[in-house]
Amino acid sequence: SSLLVGEALNALTFDASGNLYAAGGSTGNLYTLDPATGAAAVSGSFPGGLTSAGDLAFDGAGVLWGIGDPFNLFATERLVRLDPGGVGADVGDTGRSSIFGLAFADDALYGIGGLLFELDRSDGSVIDEVNTGAAFVQGASVLPVPEPAAGALLAGGLLLLAGRRRST
Repeated sequence: SSLLVGEALNALTFDASGNLYAAGGSTGNLYTLDPATGAAAVSGSFPGGLTSAGDLAFDGAGVLWGIGDPFNLFATERLVRLDPGGVGADVGDTGRSSIFGLAFADDALYGIGGLLFELDRSDGSVIDEVNTGAAFVQGASVLPVPEPAAGALLAGGLLLLAGRRRST
């Protein structure tokens, strides 16, 4: 099936194979999207009446994670493990609200919503947090940063090339 009329998509991510996924903040559906045509197909759903709070992220093993919104003004958001072929699993309460960004770095899952924090994938709890000073944040992304040894190797190679050019 395709997007429902009035569906509000609020999360978007690619998997390692280039498949594009989106999540709905009004229905709790997980969609695959065709980037060329914009066609959408329901491929899964958030568990237990939760809807997308605002972001999706794949870990290094190809597991899709999201933040579930219970649509209750007094409840905090929940970490969910999503299944692109079925219903996701509710991992646990984050103790936070307004989480609008998820990203992985060094196999750790980070969320942002004013504060930057690491989430425990076993129960959804916050492991560590820092104040970004931002009043409001939407979205997160991580670019791969080379490890120090790779950076040193690259710098050494560039110096070697520069020295070789001067001597010719």
